[in-house]
Amino acid sequence: CPIADYYGSAECIVFAAQCKAGAYHFNPLLSIVEVLRDSSPAYPGEQGRLICTTLTKQVMPLLRYEIGDDAVVMDERCPCGLHYHGAKTIVGRTDDNIITPDGRSIGRIDHIFKGLHGIRECQVVQESIHQITLKIVKAETFDELQETLLLRNLRERIGPGFEIQIQQVPSIPR
Repeated sequence: CPIADYYGSAECIVFAAQCKAGAYHFNPLLSIVEVLRDSSPAYPGEQGRLICTTLTKQVMPLLRYEIGDDAVVMDERCPCGLHYHGAKTIVGRTDDNIITPDGRSIGRIDHIFKGLHGIRECQVVQESIHQITLKIVKAETFDELQETLLLRNLRERIGPGFEIQIQQVPSIPR
């Protein structure tokens, strides 16, 4: 049986189902979806940022919310026959990634901070294929235990093969 894909978000603001032709059709009952390049709509075949407006959340509506994912606009009307607005492909997050020595790409590093306290700001910098530096602006409650937990969380997320350094800094430039 052919495999179809679904696309959605944790914010429950967008949902798309892949059709027989492989395109992703956005459900028009849940949200209004725009694909933008800079501040203008992306043309067919172009990649752009997904901007979504929810039609179902009454308590906390999200209006023209930039979800953090990109998509490529369909070139023409979909051959499957659906007239729903859609995308040729969902590109996904535009986040930075860590590249491991064996060539894997690891994103979503923010999980390493869950359950920790005492860190005001942190920047993860991959200096080379084998070296990562954590630049930390610490609070008064940051201690050796928190540092040990942070290092353990990072190693669990990225795997072996890295030299990890922690560098305390007064601030992290934006």
